[in-house]
Amino acid sequence: MNLIKKLLTAIFLFVWATTSVGAVNAAFLKFDKASYSVGVNETFGVEIIVDPGSEQITSVDSYVTYDSSIINADSVTGGSYFPTVLNDLTTGKVYIAGLVDSPSDFKTGVGTVATITFKGLAEGETDLVFDCDGEATVTSKVIKKDINSTDIIQCSQNGTAPITIGGGGATEGPGGAEAAPTP
Repeated sequence: MNLIKKLLTAIFLFVWATTSVGAVNAAFLKFDKASYSVGVNETFGVEIIVDPGSEQITSVDSYVTYDSSIINADSVTGGSYFPTVLNDLTTGKVYIAGLVDSPSDFKTGVGTVATITFKGLAEGETDLVFDCDGEATVTSKVIKKDINSTDIIQCSQNGTAPITIGGGGATEGPGGAEAAPTP
């Protein structure tokens, strides 16, 4: 009986150790620019970028939140990363899903999932934020290509982007340098 307990304990520890090592969160979502600044009634595009680290992934769920009194999401255009991109626009939140078309397919490397077109509604500031909570079921996710469809997103690494409406019409690039106005 004691041998059976030891054997079961050893099997449990082996399974736990091998699944824990494989569950390291490595992926994150970000925006294409560090910040955006446009005028009232101007439209601008915001690219949603996925970085899966060294992992193979099959899908992304991204929930982007913002202050709907400052900006409004008008549309979503699929990017080049996933062959299928779905979206849902609601007040103050944009949901975007990117996925492969076959269970045997996967994606690697950094890529653009989609572009959201926003319109400036009123002077002010808001932040674009990925709604991400590792304990929630309806949250941003990056799904690894494995038997368990493991969510490998690292919420703390997700990007945020401040938006200023009425502040001069220039957009700040990734390195903080000012770029040309957004059309």
